[in-house]
Amino acid sequence: MRRILLLIPVFLLAAAATAEEEPVFTEAEFLSVLDDEHPASLALSGELGAAEAKRKQAAVLQDPRLEFGREQPDNLPRETVWGVAWTPPIDGRRRWAIREAEAAVEAERSILDSGLTRLRLEMRRVFAGWSGGYTWVAIHGEHSGRVEALAQRMRHRADSGEESLLNARRLEIASENSKAALSEVTAEASAARAEAVAWLVPDESHSTSNLSTLRPKLPELPVAPESVDSLLRPDLVAATFRVEQAEAFQRLSNRVIAAPEILLGWQTIDASVADFEGPVFGLSWTVPIFDRRQADRMAAESAIAAARAHSKWITQEAEGELAAARAAYTELRRSALSAQETLAGLDHVVQAATAAYEQGESSVTDLLDTLRAVLDARLSALDLYLAALEAHRDLEFAIGRSLTPGDLS
Repeated sequence: MRRILLLIPVFLLAAAATAEEEPVFTEAEFLSVLDDEHPASLALSGELGAAEAKRKQAAVLQDPRLEFGREQPDNLPRETVWGVAWTPPIDGRRRWAIREAEAAVEAERSILDSGLTRLRLEMRRVFAGWSGGYTWVAIHGEHSGRVEALAQRMRHRADSGEESLLNARRLEIASENSKAALSEVTAEASAARAEAVAWLVPDESHSTSNLSTLRPKLPELPVAPESVDSLLRPDLVAATFRVEQAEAFQRLSNRVIAAPEILLGWQTIDASVADFEGPVFGLSWTVPIFDRRQADRMAAESAIAAARAHSKWITQEAEGELAAARAAYTELRRSALSAQETLAGLDHVVQAATAAYEQGESSVTDLLDTLRAVLDARLSALDLYLAALEAHRDLEFAIGRSLTPGDLS
């Protein structure tokens, strides 16, 4: 009987020693791979590059136009004209086109920041699934090993006539059920690990061969910041720049009168009596009688109204999301940490239930119920902890900045 009681702590110490041998991998290390060169980051930068190209194009002056003409009728003087025509940027269109393009670049840059924030939160979700799955396997593995050890010991005692065959068989059934549950969570944990490994770029420290030996550590639950503000969220900043872009487009559409095209050149007339030459000046101007950019102004009015409404709405929505996320995380964090404190005494409960059964003070039903209750308590505490981590990710998105201590990214 004493050997049975000594078996459980020996098993726990062996499991702990095995876990300590595996290298610990933290969330901060996992997030550190998300840099500017990561394929997921590069995939989001296309729109920003296009906006920067449009800004450069908006700042480029219009190319001059070179003109050349020659007239040489029979029995008449030969006339040659060289000229350069150019439209100077004096109508204000270039200035407002540049401002519109600059606002578009800033909006796309903020949209990129928002996309990177979502990528980071997705990586945090993946890591939480990986580390949570690892912990699930550890909890089920400890429970399965404990029940299997009890079942084997009871079988030996039943074979020697010291224990009921029915009780031994019930422990064996419980052991088989625990092994099946362990296999199921192991498969789920393997899928979660594969999803996490896909984010990692193998290097000298994390090659493909040793990624499977990493032991992911559950992230901590930091205290929510006292003063939080969602106005600096990248998507809100992007909406503000969209308003500026629409306003610049409206000012551009109001520029109805375009700058004239100016022609400067030199004319040469070769006559039989004498040659004549001199400068040539010309002016070409489009008179805005029919096309006064009415369609552009209508589009600008619609765009600016939509941009202002969108900015106002998502700002109001962000305030509500922030309040809800903060309240949810504060409550779940408190409950999760409280549940973790209660786990410390569960091993004593298992030892006491096992000793009571060995001494004949309780039935095998009581023992199995206690083991199952301890398992459920640990799994429930883990579920609550993972829910708190999810709430922390929601709070991080609502604020729009990292809230993870020691973040390497």
